[in-house]
Amino acid sequence: MQPAAARIPCVVIVFFDEDTVRQALDALVRLSHRLEIHVVENWSPQTATAIRPYVESLLREGKIHAYYLFEENISNNALLTVLEHGHVPLDRDYILITDGDLVPDSDDWLEEELAVLQAHPEVFACGIRLDLANMPLKTFPDMQFSWSPVDRGDYLEALTGGHHLLLRGPDFQAFMNYRRRKNLRFVDSVMHQYAARQRRRWAATRDSSAVHLTWDMYADLEHPYTKLKVATYQNGACWDHSMVCPYERATAAGIEQHAAAVGLFRQGWLDTLKQSLGFSGTSGSK
Repeated sequence: MQPAAARIPCVVIVFFDEDTVRQALDALVRLSHRLEIHVVENWSPQTATAIRPYVESLLREGKIHAYYLFEENISNNALLTVLEHGHVPLDRDYILITDGDLVPDSDDWLEEELAVLQAHPEVFACGIRLDLANMPLKTFPDMQFSWSPVDRGDYLEALTGGHHLLLRGPDFQAFMNYRRRKNLRFVDSVMHQYAARQRRRWAATRDSSAVHLTWDMYADLEHPYTKLKVATYQNGACWDHSMVCPYERATAAGIEQHAAAVGLFRQGWLDTLKQSLGFSGTSGSK
């Protein structure tokens, strides 16, 4: 295993379905010698009985670096909270952000993404290409991509979501500073717009691909996750980026309890909080 400082911070957000979480994390921990894995979980009915015991076993075995469990489902705000509270070292050469529902077709995806960023300074971020074979078009016929990838030789120029998304550390820090100044949401569309403003390209892998496991659930309109997602969209909660809640952070050193990140989107909140506490480490600890 590489020294801790040489590994790439990998922040993966997981939720709800035990089998999906297991498959996605099993794929990531195969590269734990290259990745410093931070697992962020939003609470669900499967947390206590299935997901938490599994993730804690990975922590005990040293396969992941940290586990963050939020008391409620606050969607992408959980990911943002972990990033903004200084838990993840953003001063490394690279950082990986990903959804926890992807299974790559091989373990070569990381080397392919690194090669793209190392050879192409015009690329802002590189994500893994999705295998489209299981797109749930029968149940969600409007789920179509409105763009066609452009072949750039070593990579495909195409927008991706948080699909094993690799960025250079300095580029990601610059984006986070921009997001904070503008008081913007932490979502892929905002990152896409930022990259375009910087006249940078967004890349997807040519050779490696991943299965999007959530699409398999979407193929069944009676699946509990599909029902939850549809209901969430209908009541607008998926776009509520004001939600916060307490969370705990577990590492090999023990468990820390953290208060809800009130004012997460207030401009300049992090610098103000750090100044008031008199240090630059994690904030919000009870």
